[in-house]
Amino acid sequence: MGAFTVFVGHVELLRQDFGLRNHMDIPFYTTTSGHLGVILFFVLSGFLITYLLLEEKSRFRNISLPKFYIRRILRIWPIYYLMLLLSFFIFPALFPEYPGKNDFHFLPKLLLCIFFLPNLSLVMFGGMPGASHLWSIGVEEQFYFLWPAILEKFQTKLLFVLIVIFVGVSLMPHFMDWLFIHYLKSPEQASMHKAARDFFAGFKINSMALGAICALMCHQKKESVLGLIYHPVVEVVIFVSTFALWFSGFHLHAFNDEFYSILFALIIVNVATNPKPIIGLKSKLLDFFGTISYGFYVYHWLIILACFTLLKKISNTNFENSLLFDVVAYVFPFVVTTGVSYISFHYFEQRVLKYKTRFTRVVSGSEE
Repeated sequence: MGAFTVFVGHVELLRQDFGLRNHMDIPFYTTTSGHLGVILFFVLSGFLITYLLLEEKSRFRNISLPKFYIRRILRIWPIYYLMLLLSFFIFPALFPEYPGKNDFHFLPKLLLCIFFLPNLSLVMFGGMPGASHLWSIGVEEQFYFLWPAILEKFQTKLLFVLIVIFVGVSLMPHFMDWLFIHYLKSPEQASMHKAARDFFAGFKINSMALGAICALMCHQKKESVLGLIYHPVVEVVIFVSTFALWFSGFHLHAFNDEFYSILFALIIVNVATNPKPIIGLKSKLLDFFGTISYGFYVYHWLIILACFTLLKKISNTNFENSLLFDVVAYVFPFVVTTGVSYISFHYFEQRVLKYKTRFTRVVSGSEE
């Protein structure tokens, strides 16, 4: 669900960029859309990784940092760097009209992305066409660079640390606004304020921290809290209200991401740990897309860009304004992205992931 909402959001955004008829005036696209799909990923990632680390600590009395980092490298790095190769070198060579071909900031963008700082590159120099969404992978890797060591060192005070991260990072963009209003007056300071605010607005380790709080609660089996979350009425209300608000485009002017992070966290707790769920999300189709979801997320923007470049060349104005084009604009890149992600997983990623088991101490449900 999260990957699909990111996909449809970027389809409409690129239709707008290509000057094609689009639906960016619909509240779902203008206020929530794919952005909340990324927030869902952050919360889910914080929950899953933290739960596995807590289980490792419980079973082995320690967390192996080298094995953790090797697992992250084997899972994340191969197609992340493949995407950098495609977006910075291959596509500019293949497509003369590629938007980032003559980018003045090419080298600093490339260096920042190589060192897993694409979110900083996005704020300072803008994104590389087809790879702008990699900012979220950068945020995840930055969080996990320190998170296992923090968890190991502060296990008795872990809840306090997580609350500090969640509250502190959530407040930072608003603190930057306060500084700007009261102290930053010059144009140079205004520019610095915007860059800093944009960085902290996208530094979603607070959503990951919230997922980690839920993992801690589930691992420690806080029955009083979990019993309330598992209650059938509460479960249904959470599911229905979350998706109704999301797809209607409901948006808070402040702390919107935090609001939805809490809703997503409650859903994740139910899906992952509720022994008697009312709403089941298990199916072969969802399992299939869950398997290829990382590749789908990494590849989709560049594939949509390539598909629209081709469609723009072979279509005419009448076709672009037709209902058929609406269908083709979604189906064509979706099928291609799904196919590429499937091939990537089974013929590239799995060949790397087979080494991951050597460094796995706690097997997740998906790996079993």
